[in-house]
Amino acid sequence: MVLLPVAFTVMAAGIARSDVADTALARDLQAHGVQVTVTEVQVYDACTGRGCFGHDEVRIRLDGATHTLRGISPSFGEVPGDRWTKPPTGSRYAPPLPVVHDRDDPGLVMAVEDVREYVDGEVARSSVLILAAAGFVTAVLLGFFVWRVGLPYLLGWRIT
Repeated sequence: MVLLPVAFTVMAAGIARSDVADTALARDLQAHGVQVTVTEVQVYDACTGRGCFGHDEVRIRLDGATHTLRGISPSFGEVPGDRWTKPPTGSRYAPPLPVVHDRDDPGLVMAVEDVREYVDGEVARSSVLILAAAGFVTAVLLGFFVWRVGLPYLLGWRIT
């Protein structure tokens, strides 16, 4: 009864942490980043017919090195699952793809469209709100569990 909300809260905390970090990166890249257009793009759709156990990724070739985009939206279109492939023509990450990277660390790179989505903070706010709701539900259920099961057990009461 209690483990599922705890697991959901932990998962929500991880997602919120990632979204807050990506929002901060998007704001930094918007203010100080260098915009370029890349033509070598590959996407990885982790979902297969057996389920989703990994995370989707987009990698690009920039200045002779391969980099993974941060803060991606997993809207690749129809691509084969569980392998690297070129994004479909007309999809969000299809080349030529405008990206923004950090001047000092080209490995910190996001697609321009993703920067626009993250910079206003709405993605992070939504994630933190979901985390707060999950934390509240978990706290209420834990409190109920302690009150109804833990306390009587500790005091030696019989639950009838």
